[in-house]
Amino acid sequence: MLVLVDFASLQKVYPSACRDLRTFFRIYTEFWSQSDFQNLEDENTIEFLFYGGWLRSTLTPLASKLIGELNGLTVETKFSGKKITATGKLARGLSAFKGRDLPWTVRNRPGLDTYSLKSLAEIDCGDHSVCPQKDMVSFFARGSCSYCVTVKPGDFFEREEQKLVDSMIVAELVYLTSKKDQSIGLVSADDDMWPGILCALSTQSKIFHLRPKKLGSYGHLYIQTVEAVAQNRYISREI
Repeated sequence: MLVLVDFASLQKVYPSACRDLRTFFRIYTEFWSQSDFQNLEDENTIEFLFYGGWLRSTLTPLASKLIGELNGLTVETKFSGKKITATGKLARGLSAFKGRDLPWTVRNRPGLDTYSLKSLAEIDCGDHSVCPQKDMVSFFARGSCSYCVTVKPGDFFEREEQKLVDSMIVAELVYLTSKKDQSIGLVSADDDMWPGILCALSTQSKIFHLRPKKLGSYGHLYIQTVEAVAQNRYISREI
């Protein structure tokens, strides 16, 4: 059985488990082996597909590190007296186009998102009259350089962000279940997964969904819709 893992989001919720992939394999394989996932009795292998921002034009340092850790890594557990073997690899593309990487799944986004600015009077910095940060505060408050006008605060900032990753997981859910009815695992708390889950369940496939606790998720609302149309073909647990 394939298990699609929203690894980048999972890192934010359970960073310790994601730092050690052997521990990750052990923890999540045990979850798949619990009594309320009884449909797994027909499965003897689990392959984790880890999704994240693995590529710019070439592999990122994190991707290279994870590939090294995953190479040859297997974890075995027993379920109803049956041995289950788990392996894993990075998802660098789509099953529909095997052997083709999707580049630039991580990019630097220039600019500064919206922010609120405190005044110097609100900051306990000692003597505001000689504070060397006065010019910086004025620059941010004004929103542009007082000399050239064209330089703005956002010009000094950029942040790394993932692209394509959520849609890759959704596309994989839809593609795999359109080819044949099967059991697929999903580890994600992202609400963007729900359209893919619903499309996958329009077949006779089964979805085993582990949902990491995530503040602000509306997953409980979507579960009601999914359970109404899929009945016992959707099994979910919050972890």
